[in-house]
Amino acid sequence: MKKKDLPKVEPVHIKDRFGMKAGKWLTIMYALIFVLLVFLIGFLPGIINGSKRVSFSSAAYNSAVYIDGNYAGGTPFTTTVKSGDHEVEFKVNGHTIDSFSVKVSHPVFLTWLIPRHQSVISTATLTEEAFKSVNAEFLTDAATYSAIKNYSSVYNYPPIFKNYAKTVLLSEESFSSRIEKVMSTACLFITTEEMKTDAEEACELLSLNLDTSIKDASVSEKANRENIKAPTSVKNAVLSDSVSGYSMDEDFCISRNEITEELFVQFTQEVPYWSKSNLSQLVSDGVADSFYLAETNVSSPSSSRPVRNISYYGALAFCEWLSSKTGRTVTLPTETQWMKASLVSDQNYQRTLVSASTEDKPVSMFGGLWEMTSSSYIPGSRYSDLADKVFVENGGVSEVAVKGGSYVNTASSIDSYTTGTTALSTCSDYMGFRVVWNY
Repeated sequence: MKKKDLPKVEPVHIKDRFGMKAGKWLTIMYALIFVLLVFLIGFLPGIINGSKRVSFSSAAYNSAVYIDGNYAGGTPFTTTVKSGDHEVEFKVNGHTIDSFSVKVSHPVFLTWLIPRHQSVISTATLTEEAFKSVNAEFLTDAATYSAIKNYSSVYNYPPIFKNYAKTVLLSEESFSSRIEKVMSTACLFITTEEMKTDAEEACELLSLNLDTSIKDASVSEKANRENIKAPTSVKNAVLSDSVSGYSMDEDFCISRNEITEELFVQFTQEVPYWSKSNLSQLVSDGVADSFYLAETNVSSPSSSRPVRNISYYGALAFCEWLSSKTGRTVTLPTETQWMKASLVSDQNYQRTLVSASTEDKPVSMFGGLWEMTSSSYIPGSRYSDLADKVFVENGGVSEVAVKGGSYVNTASSIDSYTTGTTALSTCSDYMGFRVVWNY
């Protein structure tokens, strides 16, 4: 085979530029491109979006963290925080337990690939206000969840005991006795295996040895009912010219009728804070709602109809006023006192606001208006005197029990044991009150 000659090709020569040989300026150009790529990929993202992954933790578990006034999460958690100086605040149930400034540095190299981390730790424990708030929330949750007997994969039981234990675990030593008291009370409401296991783990965390046996709500409620027996004797009793009543076995006295419009208006005239003209202030203070004293003719205070649209706070203030006027300790009846009186009362169901009964007993206890009691409303109806006391001490009372039904209820659905509930500032057309005093 004859060898074929290849065509001649002129060699390529890269021109000199910038007064430099080709090899030199090409090397510089490649170096600049490399540096630019490093800058664009490694540094620019961090310069534009300077931030760090910041982990927040606190001695009080699940504290709400606010960064520059904005909610960021509940401890422990990690979030991205922009570089710079920030004001950090730790809160528990709305109560500030710690606040300070935090400086987040500005890393720039490969921040998108290798996030930088920083830790912010609060060693502050619960303040008195936060401690009471946590106790109140925990007791309310324990009482509420006790009413649920079965849980499923769809509706899970939350670890309310363990969360409480983690929150108060590192609290001040002075709180320890109160923590034990609150835990003991909460254990009264255990009704399921889930709650029992939760309570046992919480007790272990707090090094407490408490009874976490399961309670039967229906049995406990039945026992409570059986313990309330009618008095063997009812005697006439007089508190004042405006309030007559009956003494129950020389135990306590209860007013024969509900407090009237006439007497309540007299109270508001002597204590102007509770007058209808001060409605906006009462609403602002959270002790009544906008229906306070609605339908009550304050300009003609001679009505013997029961007063309506009174909040629980208003009823308590009235009792304090009447106590000062009579020299006796006047209060709202407890649920037990009300039930005891109802067992010997006129049992007729009242369909109006005007009582027509002439019987020599407490009257108008069924129908007419729901009547407020001083007993906090706790779901499950298994509370003891201790439980009720602990609820009150820790501000866990958000509702109170009301008894007797009103004229709009069905008579067959109301008896001595029927219990309704009202918020403390609620005023209603269908709610009034009567009082009790010491014998």
